[in-house]
Amino acid sequence: MAYELDDDLTTCLGAAAAFALRRGHGVVRVEHLLIQITRSSRAALVWLARRRISSASFVDVLDARLGDEAPPSGYRGAGAGVTSALDPGLDDLFDRASRAWLFRRRVEARHVLHAFFESSEGASVARAAAHDVSSVVAFAHAAQAVASSRGHPRVLVDHAVFALLDHKRFAQAVQACGVDPDRARRDLSDRLASLRRAQRLAGLDDLVTLACLRANARPGGTPSERDVVVDMLRSRRARYALDAAQLDPYDLLYAYVHGVAPAEDDAAAGATAQRVEVAFENDDHTTMDHVVAVLESAFDMDDDAATATMLAVHARGRATVGAYPRDEALRRVERARAASRAELMPLRIVTRPAD
Repeated sequence: MAYELDDDLTTCLGAAAAFALRRGHGVVRVEHLLIQITRSSRAALVWLARRRISSASFVDVLDARLGDEAPPSGYRGAGAGVTSALDPGLDDLFDRASRAWLFRRRVEARHVLHAFFESSEGASVARAAAHDVSSVVAFAHAAQAVASSRGHPRVLVDHAVFALLDHKRFAQAVQACGVDPDRARRDLSDRLASLRRAQRLAGLDDLVTLACLRANARPGGTPSERDVVVDMLRSRRARYALDAAQLDPYDLLYAYVHGVAPAEDDAAAGATAQRVEVAFENDDHTTMDHVVAVLESAFDMDDDAATATMLAVHARGRATVGAYPRDEALRRVERARAASRAELMPLRIVTRPAD
């Protein structure tokens, strides 16, 4: 049948041809194309996350399948303007992608992925590249258990927060914010009894998909309960439950990610230090754009300097922003903290007496 590739898929196919040429392969195979789709298509990452597949593991499996084998005989590049010939398997994949989506004439990357994973070969690859989502599922089931024990038909954020109070890391974060976990549990229990204003928690499939998507955005990332909890604490849905437990969302988020409350980091400079060194620490939840924006607004860096500092934080895990007279340092940290609080970004800013 007749079909055509959409612009994004055509671009991926060109990149696959260049990739095959770099590897010394005279034929563009299905694996070459799928690797390029995974590396360049945001829609592909979402598609893989919904099916609980690790994008990094998927690429590794495909790359291993390519190996260093010589290309099949009978195929060779058609000149300087064409990098490689296409393996017949690609035509078959495009045809199956078109037929699987009601004979769509324009085949997209997601159609290709769908067609590949519908095959027995794709199912085998999916099993090899599957994410371990056990911690996310366990978290969701704990919230469901709290809801069921109270006869509630829907799982709410309140049930999830209540369940988290039995988790050591979360309970320690609550305590770091100056709130007794047992008191928070009692306050939340009273709220659950009344259910005056409650926001529904995302369904289990949504939680798992979001955790997989977060993991796919990080090199070697694995879906974790921590990702789900961080996203939940950032959401408006958590506001009423945290208010009931007298917990500040930003302070709790910061303490959950870093193990200490912001006030503890701010106190580290010491009351007698004349000059204070300010440093940023990396985490998996603060965006690079936010770090750059804070460096520019609170520390008067230009875009180049802010970007270089952000990359240093990202690469080394920690980088010094500067050393300032004590009062100036604390003012800058306060401005940076206010910006992070407004965006619910757990950027860790640490201070210490300068040498």
